Amino acid sequence: MPEPILEQIIANRETALKGISVGSGYHTDAGQRVKRQRQELMDVPSGNMPCLFLFWADLGDEARISSTPGTHRTKPLVVVLGYVSGVDTDKQLARLEADIFKAMLTDHRCGDLAVNTVYLGANTDVSEFAPKKRGWIASRFQIEYKRTHASP
Repeated sequence: MPEPILEQIIANRETALKGISVGSGYHTDAGQRVKRQRQELMDVPSGNMPCLFLFWADLGDEARISSTPGTHRTKPLVVVLGYVSGVDTDKQLARLEADIFKAMLTDHRCGDLAVNTVYLGANTDVSEFAPKKRGWIASRFQIEYKRTHASP
């Protein structure tokens, strides 16, 4: 049996994020360090930054598509958490946010697995980790896709 559609979408987004490199027209090489599990900022060595963590946080509301029995539109919240370290964390976070935005939205249909991807914004708090010259950003996306009993 094939993987659930959500898992296929997350794997597709992981591949997109792994494509982030300066040589490919991005600002950072964060694509070298993309993981699916979350890790605390202070548990990541500075030499392993910038880095990205990809996960879904909420499946959201499902809406039944009235013209097609058993078909639902699902809009999970997908989060890309990025970490940076160094002297100018504000600048690094701005570059990393731009790279995440570009990678996640270049193929907004996730290889035709999804209907659309919408950027919901990002949160950051440089001040908390400024004395340690570290920063984080959490970019949020809503990825809408159709699911049925035959392809959950």
